[in-house]
Amino acid sequence: MGILSQKLFKGGISIKATNILYSSLALLLALMLSSSAVAQLGEPIIPDFAAEPISGLAPLTVNFTDETDYGPDFDPDVMDVSFLWDFGDNQTEEGEEFAEVSHVYENEGLYTVALNVTITENGTEIANESVLKTDYIEVLAETVVDDYPLVNFTAEPLSGNAPLTVNFTDFSDFGPDFNSDTMNVSYLWDFGDNQTEEGEEFAEVSHVYEEAGFYTVALNVTVTENGTELANGSATEVDYIEVLAETVVDVYPVVNFTAVPLSGDAPLTVNFTDLSDFGPDFDPETANVTRLWEFGDGNNFTSTETTGAYTYEDPGIYNVTLTLFYVEDNETLNMSLTKEAYIEVLEGTPSPAEGYPKLDFSGEPRAGVAPLSVNFTPIVDLGPDFDPVNMTVEGLWEFGDGSNSTEMNVTHVYETPGVYDVTATINIIEDGNTTATESITKEQYIKVFDSDSKGIMLSPGWNFISVPYALNNSSVEFMFADVEYESIIYYDAASEIWLDVEELEPLKGYMVYALDFGMISLDKLVKAEDPIPGVPGASVQIYEGWNAIGFTDSTESLSAEFTLGVIDDSYFEVVGPLNQATLTYAYIGRNGYEGEIGASDDKYVGTDIFLMEPYGGYWLLATENTTLYAVGW
Repeated sequence: MGILSQKLFKGGISIKATNILYSSLALLLALMLSSSAVAQLGEPIIPDFAAEPISGLAPLTVNFTDETDYGPDFDPDVMDVSFLWDFGDNQTEEGEEFAEVSHVYENEGLYTVALNVTITENGTEIANESVLKTDYIEVLAETVVDDYPLVNFTAEPLSGNAPLTVNFTDFSDFGPDFNSDTMNVSYLWDFGDNQTEEGEEFAEVSHVYEEAGFYTVALNVTVTENGTELANGSATEVDYIEVLAETVVDVYPVVNFTAVPLSGDAPLTVNFTDLSDFGPDFDPETANVTRLWEFGDGNNFTSTETTGAYTYEDPGIYNVTLTLFYVEDNETLNMSLTKEAYIEVLEGTPSPAEGYPKLDFSGEPRAGVAPLSVNFTPIVDLGPDFDPVNMTVEGLWEFGDGSNSTEMNVTHVYETPGVYDVTATINIIEDGNTTATESITKEQYIKVFDSDSKGIMLSPGWNFISVPYALNNSSVEFMFADVEYESIIYYDAASEIWLDVEELEPLKGYMVYALDFGMISLDKLVKAEDPIPGVPGASVQIYEGWNAIGFTDSTESLSAEFTLGVIDDSYFEVVGPLNQATLTYAYIGRNGYEGEIGASDDKYVGTDIFLMEPYGGYWLLATENTTLYAVGW
C-alpha cells in the first residue's frame, strides 16, 4: 500500500501531513496561516484571483480579477470588502474599489502576486485571508525586431500527475501588416513526447501526457497568402511541462462511521462508532490504529477505541471527520472521511450548571529559569445576558506560590524553582451582590528551574525547537534521555511529509511533543569539532514552499533580515515563534518590508524587527529552491 496523504489547504498553500499520530500539527499549520483573521463568518472565505495575460513583453499590462469564494454567510448589503494587491514589483493597490485592477509591469522578470481580502461589518473586521501565487506573472524583455511573427505561447497546467491534460494557447504577435482577411496561419506543435499537431485550427490545442518526465515544447508558425508563404517563426520552451508519476490509491481502508443520535437539544451527547473496513489483510496486532475524531465545533479527540461519546454544548449543524492513523510496512499512514452537516444540535433550555460565565486562561511561557516572568490572560465568555451597564466583573489569580492578584491581565514573576498550580476565578457583581462565580485550576501548570539551569526548555504539549550547531553527540536517544516525550518529528520540504527523527542537525526546526516539563541541558549541547579546519558552519537545502528551519546562534536574538540575508531573494515570509499556550505563532515577518506593516493586527512585521531566538524553530515560505547557511558561529 502506498503512502496515503492528507492535504490541508489555506490561502493557496498546500502542505501534506503523513505523520499520523499528531494531526494536531496540521491544525498548527492552519492556525499559522490564518492567524490574522477574526473568524466570525460561519464558514471561512477562500481567497483566489485570476489574471490576464500572465505572460508577455514589457511593458506588460495585466488585468487582475478577484475570484474569492465568500461563502454562504457573506451579505454584501451589510458587509464591506477591502482588497490589498501586492504585484511583486514593490507596487501595491489597496481599497474597496479594487476587486478588478490593472497593473503595468515595466521590467522583465518573474513576479509573485499576493492578494489580501478583508471583510468588515459596521467598521469591525470579521474575516481576513490571503493568497500567494509564486512566479505568477512572466514579463519578457521588450524586443525590437524587423520581422514577424514573434512566436509565443502559454500552457495550463505546467505540472501534474500522469495522465496530464495540458491546454496550449498561441500568443504570437503577427505584426502591424498582418491581415486576417487575406492571410492564413498554420501551426505545428511539437509536444516533446514524439507527438505533434499541425493545421490552421490549432491556435488552441489540448494534449495528454501519459508518462512521467520533463517535456520540451516547440511551436512553429507559418503565415501564407494565396498559397504563398510570407513568414515563418518558432519558439521553444525547454523542460516546460513536468509530468509526475501517476498516483495509485489503495482500496483499503474504507473509512466509515455512525453516530446516535444525529439530532437533539443542547447539550447533546452523541455516541460515535468507527465502522471502517481495513480489508482482508488487516492485522490489528501490528497496525496500531489511532482514531482522530473532529467534531466540527473546534474540538477533537484521539483514541484507539472504536467507540466513544462526545457532548455538543452549543446549538448548530456540525461536520464530523474521522481520520485513521495506522502502521503498515513500518510506515505511518492515514485516511479520512468527513460527513457534512451530520449532527444537528437544537436550542435547548440550559440548566444552571450549564450557564455562564465560562472561564479558561493561558500562561506564557510555562517553563523557564528563576526568576521567571509569566503573562497570564483570562479567556472569558460572560454570556448573552451579561449587562455591562449594571454588572461588573472581578477576578482573582492564585499563582501557587502564595501570591495572588485581582488584575484581569497580569504578569507574575516566580522567584523560586518549583512546579506550580494556577487558579483563576471570576465573579459577576450586580447591585453589590455576587450573582455568578466561575473558577478553574490547572495543576502543575508552571515549571520554574534553578537559575543555574541552562539549555532548551520544554513544556507539556508541542514545542518547536532547534539546536545551534553540529553536536558532538546529536542522537535523539542521548539528547532526550532526561525528557519524557512522545514524538520528535521534522517536516521534510522535499517530500512534503513529516519524518521521525534520530539525529538533530543545525538549521532544522523540530516539533517535540513533551509529556512533562523538561530541559536539554547545556552539558549535552557540546559543539562538534569542525570536520574541515577553519571552515565552521552548516547549510541546509531549502525548497520552494514551507520549510521548518532552525536558528544557529546560542547567545542572542538576531533579526531575520540579518539571519536570512544569504537567501534574501528567495523567500516571502518567516513565521514564529510558537506560542505554546495558544498553539499559534507570534509574528509573521514579510521579506522586503520594514517595521510594523500595519496589517489587520500586529502580527505582520518587517524582517528588520522580526527576531529569531536561540533554540527556536521557525517556518520559512521560500519562493524558489536555494541553500541556507548558518550564522552566529
